[in-house]
Amino acid sequence: MSASDDHAVRTALVRAATGLTAPLTDESGDTSWERRLVQLTRVAARTVPGADLVGLTLRDRYGVCTTPGGGPAELDQLQIGLREGPSLDAIRGGVPAVVTVGDLDDERDRWPRFAPAAVHRGVYGVLSVALVRPGVVRGAVTVYSRTRHGFDPSATAIADAFALQAAVALHGAMKAYHLERALETRDLIGQAKGILMHRHGIDADRAFRMLVGASQATNMKLPDVARWLIADAEAPVEVPPGVGVTAPADGPPAPAAPRATGT
Repeated sequence: MSASDDHAVRTALVRAATGLTAPLTDESGDTSWERRLVQLTRVAARTVPGADLVGLTLRDRYGVCTTPGGGPAELDQLQIGLREGPSLDAIRGGVPAVVTVGDLDDERDRWPRFAPAAVHRGVYGVLSVALVRPGVVRGAVTVYSRTRHGFDPSATAIADAFALQAAVALHGAMKAYHLERALETRDLIGQAKGILMHRHGIDADRAFRMLVGASQATNMKLPDVARWLIADAEAPVEVPPGVGVTAPADGPPAPAAPRATGT
């Protein structure tokens, strides 16, 4: 790699690091997991020379590959549906972590269904890099080019180094996401327990057991039971026509609800 290429790689990685560590919020305050993934792909598109589209494929604990929504997701979903392609090769064990293809027209034997389908969509070059943290392959970032042989050696080096940064950022984002969900679940359950304690005059432990029992009886997750109870408690009470409203013990009699008038 020439001195100019080395400088280009260093500059690109500094820019990528800045993008990956930037605040993950927009003007609406959105910090969703989906937005984190979108930001990762956008940074990759700005970082890797020759990139026209960037997709992200993730593997969960069961080994199932999924891909977030978005334009390039069609190519990633296509690979998952066909069970072949550069993203899956980068993720699977026993193959190189970087898969580089200059012209998909030349790879029809390797990927007999994906290669012609991608070419039909105007995509020729592919650069797929595994997202790896110690001992675990979390997924792959795949860069697509509409130009044959659109990736030079510097692009491969940048994509490989970017994937290391992205894997760290993704791991941190996943930890933050799960922490946010855990805090949200704790708050929901706390509110639901408070409602039951107030409604039935019971202690916190008994209220929690009631929630667990309802979860088991309805086959609903505990947070979903809590959400339902909170929504039910916050829903306005509709008084049928003609039914009197009970007055406070220390106040004047409340007026009866208005009767419905017929025509």
